[in-house]
Parts: sequence; structure tokens; C-alpha cells
Amino acid sequence: MPGDDEFEFGGSFDLGDMHSVEQSQLDRMPTRESTDPAAVMRLITKLIVARLKSKKTRKARSCVFLHSVNLGEDKAKCGGGRDLHHLLRATNYDPFGKLHFVAAGANRALSLSVDCDDPEELHDWLGKRNLLERPMIWARPNDKILLYYPVGFVDEGTSWEVALAPRQIVTKASVDRVLQIFHEKVTLLPRSAPRLWHDAALHVPCDETEKRIQEALSLVLESHFYEGRVERERSLPGSKIDFVIFGRINGALTAGCALEIKVLREKHYGDPAKAAKHCWPGNNTKAINKGIKQASAARIELGTRLAFMAAFDMRAIDCPKIMIAAAPFAQEQKVECRRCYMYRSNDNYREATIIPSPS
Repeated sequence: MPGDDEFEFGGSFDLGDMHSVEQSQLDRMPTRESTDPAAVMRLITKLIVARLKSKKTRKARSCVFLHSVNLGEDKAKCGGGRDLHHLLRATNYDPFGKLHFVAAGANRALSLSVDCDDPEELHDWLGKRNLLERPMIWARPNDKILLYYPVGFVDEGTSWEVALAPRQIVTKASVDRVLQIFHEKVTLLPRSAPRLWHDAALHVPCDETEKRIQEALSLVLESHFYEGRVERERSLPGSKIDFVIFGRINGALTAGCALEIKVLREKHYGDPAKAAKHCWPGNNTKAINKGIKQASAARIELGTRLAFMAAFDMRAIDCPKIMIAAAPFAQEQKVECRRCYMYRSNDNYREATIIPSPS
């Protein structure tokens, strides 16, 4: 399928696809905004929010952004359309009530008038043109949400919702909120995209689960802190940090938060899953302490006001003791810690959350 990547995330605006776009389609060489799905999400959020400030668009129609490898072929397939340059920076252009093919992020786009409010009509329109498997962002401004479909509209079960939030300042509360939203929408229960469990029944995570979570989390961070910048995998002397979240103070970009993520495991990745080895509990404790150190080092090195360590817990039993034990060290290092427990199935989640009726 077009756009797949090795993490099964993404199909969206995939790096390999972007590099295959003919040079004639680009106004300049690809930038981070051209190749990074999270950066594309940030630009779309910024565009939609800016347009919603206009009185004319307070009751705006929904619109869709589809990944395009070749705008010429898509134009021929759809029988025309309006060529646009720098669509995602065009704050004076009305994107609502239209479907946009986006090539190389913010460089060029093709715009067509399509009814994007009715999901059945949208599905039919895409299906007739063999576009259901295109990675897609569906902006529904009246609901104040973006729906992200990493593998296309063909499978609605793979989508997740991102709020069209007003301007976010980088604070403890706002970072907490983003982590909560991401956990509820993406990591709480098993999903096919991003796929995080290799075999959930046997408690076996996918290979490079931490990397997959990082890639997915970046989309939600970018969509909330769209007026700033989110930098991934920032190298530091003797260390690195997963995220640096920049906000704006008096118009200037300022590093507001250092965020490190860790994965707590019951078992290591193994293929076949039955051969997966158990993770020694001490390894999870080491991961927590290492994450706290990394977040603290980044806070000191970069001068951020905040430092967070988020642990995504894939262990068999939902138990907070590991975080309680690490709390004094985290407090000493001035690092906020959050644990996000990941259930291995819907049934497992229901069993854990249903309150028994009184006998």
C-alpha cells in the first residue's frame, strides 16, 4: 500500500514517498515540513485555526487533506482541480468544503470542491477514485477536531481524534493534558495503527515500540503546540531527549519542556511471540531512573522550565509501585513523572474498569 513505513505508522506523508516526488513538483527542496507527518499535522492545525478566527468561517464546512505522491496523476484521476502553492501557509485561502491533495508538505497542493461533511458521500467519492487507502487528515471544524487516518479512510478503526485546540502555552497542565489525550486515544487499547503489540495476549510488545510511540505522540504534540515547535531526539552532551517542546514568549521561540518517554515491559520483543523472554523487573526500574536523568539533564542543558518523563506501561499487572518508588528521585531532579497503563485487550480494560455491583 502506498505510504507504508517500517513502523506501520504513518502511511502518512511518508519520507520515502516524498523523496520520490518529481523535482518539477517542488518549489524548493523538501524541508522538515515536507517529509514529517507530525509537521504536516502542525501546519494543517495552524491553517484551520487561523481561518476559524474569521467571522465568515465560524460555521465552516469540513475539509480533507490527502497525501499525494504525484499531483499530476491525481489531477488527471479527479478530472481537474485548482493548483495551489504553499496551501498550508495560505491563511487568506478558504480551505473549507474542499478536498486537498498535499504534496511535499507545504510546497504544492491540488484543491477540489468535495462534500466532506457526509462520511458516506466522502467514502463513495474516495472509493470511486481508488483513494481510500491514502493517508488522510479530516478536519471537522464545527466539532473542533481533526481525525487522522494513517492508513486511509478504508479502515475507520485505525483513526484517532486530535482536538483543534486554541493557542496552547507550554505549561505543566497543558503537557499533562496532551499526554492524557494521547494515552486515551492511542495507547490505552491495542490498535492496528500504530501497532504497538506484537502479541498482546502474550504481553509481547512490537519491535522498537518506544520509537513507534514517539512517532505517534509527535503528531499530538505538534497539533497542540502548533504556534511553537516540537523537536524530536535532541542530542545533548552524553545524552539525548525524546522531545523538546518550544513555545512562544513575546513572539520568540523558547524551550518550554523537555519530555522523555520510556516503555515498561512484561516481556521483550520476540518472534515468534512464544519465544519472547521475560523482562527482569530491575530493567524497568533502570528505565524509569534513566528517563528521569535524561529529562533532568535536558532541563538543565536547554534551560527549559519543565521536565517530564512519561512511562508507557505494557506490563501484565497495572501497578503504580514502580513510580511511587521513583518519586523521591524525580522530585530531587525536578522532573514530573506520568505512567500510562496499556491494556492488552478491550475485554481486559472492561474487566479492570467495571465497578462490581453490590451483592
